Amino acid sequence: MSAFVVFLGGDSLPWLELEDGSVIGRGEDFRETGVTVTAIAPASSVTFRSAALGGLSPAQGLAAARLDASEVSLGTDRHVAVAGAGDHYVMTDKAIMQRWLSRLAERGLVASSIIPAPDLLPVPEEGFLRAVLHDEAILRSAETGLEDDGVISALVVGDAPVRTLEAPELERAIASAVEAPPLNMLQGEFVPRADWSAPAGYWRRLAIYAGAAAAIVLAIPIAQWARLSMATSSTNEQSATISALVLGERSGSEDAIDRLQDKVAELRGGGAGFLPTLGALMTSMETMPNVELGLLSFDPDGTLHVTVRASAQPEVDMLVRAMEGHAFAVSKGAPRTQQGRIEVEMQVRPK
Repeated sequence: MSAFVVFLGGDSLPWLELEDGSVIGRGEDFRETGVTVTAIAPASSVTFRSAALGGLSPAQGLAAARLDASEVSLGTDRHVAVAGAGDHYVMTDKAIMQRWLSRLAERGLVASSIIPAPDLLPVPEEGFLRAVLHDEAILRSAETGLEDDGVISALVVGDAPVRTLEAPELERAIASAVEAPPLNMLQGEFVPRADWSAPAGYWRRLAIYAGAAAAIVLAIPIAQWARLSMATSSTNEQSATISALVLGERSGSEDAIDRLQDKVAELRGGGAGFLPTLGALMTSMETMPNVELGLLSFDPDGTLHVTVRASAQPEVDMLVRAMEGHAFAVSKGAPRTQQGRIEVEMQVRPK
């Protein structure tokens, strides 16, 4: 897969096309659009500083580099980027970074990384390496990287040996640096942000799909509700007719069910009735596996007589409290022992 490299700093965008570590194309002004490229920042626009930040996290290393840059630079609006190895950092003006990115955007290009030109060259064991990238000559040593301007660079190089890279070796070095950038200047506020904007028509399609899904989801319970409502109405009519017949009436009426329930309540005796009282007693015994019922009888006045057997008296007391919690009054007789178990007679009635 090929990759494109463009060189920043001039009026045009000189470029190289790389594939499998080799240069397969070149030109003086890149004209394709909608392409992701690796951009090269000129050495004349960056300041290269060696550092020892390898033991720090990326955020800590960047903070330390910014602090060091503030001490050695008079500018306040500076952009600082740290090498992945933490052995150096570069700084430049934020305005220059913004101008480079704007220039790429005008051409319809997106930079995956911006590499300072000195980082294209391998680190020599001694002295300096020199290379010419279009209109700029650059120098790289183990401690620094800079433009070879013949003035400041002469003072920096001094008597150190300088070796110039030939074109084949330079191209291999560029390919290696592009594949794994030693330093990417797209850091801090210049980190590429994900584009979360929705494509044209996205929200309209989403609204249509959401409306259709809502209609499908709601149609099922609405149909079930309508069917249940019709069945309930029919059942109520049948119940009213049956209730009226039980009461000796010829036709059903809306209050026939209520009047029949009142009639049943009159016939069932006093209190809460047998089944509700027994149900409360059984519910209270659910959590008491050692409590069991013996004799059972129910009086017309609503009193339930029951014999309870338990392992110990505390279990009987717990049952009494549980029944009282269900709004029943409980009176109990004297306990007696039968085959190693406590037996108590109780009378249960509503409060």
